[in-house]
Amino acid sequence: METRVQDKWWKALCGAGLLTFFALSFFCDPHSEPDDDWTYSYLIAGRMGPLGTNHYMNPALVGGLKAISRVLPWVNVYEVFRVTLVMAAFAALCLCLFRILQPPCAFAMSALLVFVYWKDTMLTYNFTFTAGLCAAAGALLLCCYATEKMHAAAGICGALLWLVGFAWRWETAILLLPYACLLMAAHWMQHRQSAALTAGKRFWKRLLACAAAVTVCMAAAAAYGEWFWTQPGWNEYLRFDDARSAAVDFTLAPWEEAKKELEPLGVTKNDYWCAQNWIIADTEVFDLQTMEAIGEQKVTVDRAEGFGGQALQYILRSPLKIRGCAAFVLAALLVAFTGGLWQWLTILCAAGGSYAISLYFLWQGRLIDRVEAVIWLGAICVAATQIRPLRRRGKRVAAAACGAGGALLLAVTGWRMLPLTTPNGLLLAEYEPSDPAALATMEDDSYYLWDVLAGGTAWKNAYGNVHLPAKEFLEHNGWLGGWTEGSPALAQLRKKLGMENPIRALAEKENVYMVNDRCPDKVLLFIQEHYEPQAALSVGRQLGENVWALKFTSPLKAQEVMPVEWELGGLTAAEGALAPNWYTLVGSAEGLEQAQAIWLRVQSPGGGSRCYRLAEQGGGKFLAGMYFDWTNPEEDFQYTLMWQKDGRIYESADKK
Repeated sequence: METRVQDKWWKALCGAGLLTFFALSFFCDPHSEPDDDWTYSYLIAGRMGPLGTNHYMNPALVGGLKAISRVLPWVNVYEVFRVTLVMAAFAALCLCLFRILQPPCAFAMSALLVFVYWKDTMLTYNFTFTAGLCAAAGALLLCCYATEKMHAAAGICGALLWLVGFAWRWETAILLLPYACLLMAAHWMQHRQSAALTAGKRFWKRLLACAAAVTVCMAAAAAYGEWFWTQPGWNEYLRFDDARSAAVDFTLAPWEEAKKELEPLGVTKNDYWCAQNWIIADTEVFDLQTMEAIGEQKVTVDRAEGFGGQALQYILRSPLKIRGCAAFVLAALLVAFTGGLWQWLTILCAAGGSYAISLYFLWQGRLIDRVEAVIWLGAICVAATQIRPLRRRGKRVAAAACGAGGALLLAVTGWRMLPLTTPNGLLLAEYEPSDPAALATMEDDSYYLWDVLAGGTAWKNAYGNVHLPAKEFLEHNGWLGGWTEGSPALAQLRKKLGMENPIRALAEKENVYMVNDRCPDKVLLFIQEHYEPQAALSVGRQLGENVWALKFTSPLKAQEVMPVEWELGGLTAAEGALAPNWYTLVGSAEGLEQAQAIWLRVQSPGGGSRCYRLAEQGGGKFLAGMYFDWTNPEEDFQYTLMWQKDGRIYESADKK
């Protein structure tokens, strides 16, 4: 009787703590990688038009979410769906643990899961984490239903969560499938002769019914996805993005080895670098044939030399470097303290399988944090279910330690959520970002190409992840490359904007800018190799603090000479993100307030020259931020001011 009362108190206290934590989580301020979940949000909201989709999520799931978004256009449907599923998955995991384990151990393991995975699914998340969490929770619910620890509703919810994880990213569900099988096998082997499973027929009946239903649904979803991606346009996009993934997510052969196959296709060493660094928004250079040829240069880790050492280092360091592995070790220690032979064998199988899968991905050069997190999540779920009841001796001490440890983990995780904000990000109604860089790009008819890895940070800071931009966002902004590249939806949008080849437009259209402080020199070289050998790179305008829009300028020829009062300061080496080879000077001119654009032609004593776009500062003042890749900036240059007014290009009568 006393034990039952204590268990009720434990469950009440633990449940209150977990519910409080979950409630506070609605007020956290999440961020994600700028080109993943945020892109999913605005695709599903229709920002890229009716064709917007992605091949990571099953098209049936995408279609359903887009249908809801059309009915509720003021709601960020993807984000509501994601948050709801994350909460449901964590709640399911915690509920299963409380049905399987004693309350102190269940609370400790629940807090451990929250500590390890809450950040990756709620704060700085990625869809792979979310899909893995849903699939793991579904597997645990199905196990509890099959072993008669929970009712039929658990089986239905488990099947739904598993299927959502599969539809969200099918690779994660397949990755967790061995752990789901191990869960079922371990339970059967350990309890096959117990009174609870004299009902062995019921166990197999439930298990086979669940497996059959889930398999049929998975097969139907996979078949629909396979049909969808074989349709004209979408099949080419799928092939293009597979090649893009090979280029940016895997290790490619050195240029010296790859150039024999790529140079006949017109690919240069700089193009090869750009393809590996998300600079691929050129439909003429990076067509399907070229991208597939680049993707075929993917190599694995050297099998003869080095892999054995890497594997050994990974095994030895993983408990210290990977949070999921460390959590598995803690759970395994609890199993070793409370369990017997069958439990130890199950732990060894989970550990061996996890390391085998991890080493396979290491071999392929694709062992990234998201993959590791899903692998060890499956192992943790297996280990947690193997913890046996605490022994009488030291039971109170062990229970107190579990409770204190769980409370500490929840407190630390809650501290990482700060600062808390109001949960208004799920609505789309005219949200204005606080970042001036984001606002500046919507002020005129200019178009900005952002670097995904560097320039995209401004959008991440402006909108977080839950807010969506205005409907006109993609009419003014695009990316130098991303996983939407090559899709029919993006091609349709660019055709509407007259921007079929964005990188070429950088050199040929005066209203197209680039925001990229990571590798502007590489884009300049790309343009010089393919479009304009004398293209020059300069600062076109300032969007915000330390956020500059860069402009590529081809040689210009004035239609008329006109006298104008103007002056220049001295040439100075730039500092900060734009250095080296960047130089600045300031100047002013009178009477050019109505000019559409102003340039500075720089001519060296040797005869070479470049035209640089100037950034207007107001009041007749301008800033010249110029990249010198063509001559020594220490030379005595001659400067000519040029400007455009009423469609004509003028140049100053005098030179400086």
